[in-house]
Amino acid sequence: MQMETTLERIQTCGVVAVIRAISADTLARTVEAIVQGGVDCVEVAMSVHGALRDITLLQQEWQDDAIIGAGEVLNGEMVALANAAQADFCSGIGANADMVRTAIERDVLPIPGALTPTEIQLAWHAGASLVKLFPAEMLDAEYVATIRRVLYRVDVMPSGGISAQNAAEFVKAGAHSVGAGRSIVDPAAVEAQDFKAITESAARIREAVQAARG
Repeated sequence: MQMETTLERIQTCGVVAVIRAISADTLARTVEAIVQGGVDCVEVAMSVHGALRDITLLQQEWQDDAIIGAGEVLNGEMVALANAAQADFCSGIGANADMVRTAIERDVLPIPGALTPTEIQLAWHAGASLVKLFPAEMLDAEYVATIRRVLYRVDVMPSGGISAQNAAEFVKAGAHSVGAGRSIVDPAAVEAQDFKAITESAARIREAVQAARG
């Protein structure tokens, strides 16, 4: 199943790079820079105008070398749109059961968002095997360790405020993977078209995750 393959690739890489508000003329080079840094899992935020077009274009170019997903997916209707754009996964910011079930029906990996144990359980009962802990800057590694201890059947992906400095702590605490936005795709670097800096940022976070795994 495509969902299982996508989940395995996210786990292998350990990092999902989150892209938000990047112009079409720099999008391809930005993703190229991310992939060159060893991060081959990319999420395009659906809250940005043109996201569906961007996902389709990126899939056409990177379908053999990267997985491209849709972020900030709120419900089943948005899953259907993302699926039509060929998104490999749908990531949310809340535990919406309709989003999870629609994604599973379409063989698209759902990654609903949650913060509390109750929300994590709601997402899991809806069928999610990977839950995004968002916003991770409100949490610490001990919280992740506790969640993994008591809700051991659910894999978690902290996202929001993740950097090369704290990614290792979350992974050592039991995180399946991490999601990283500005710490990889720095808006200043994008504006300056400093794609080397983006590659280096992606590499630092992936190296931190891999080192934490031992």
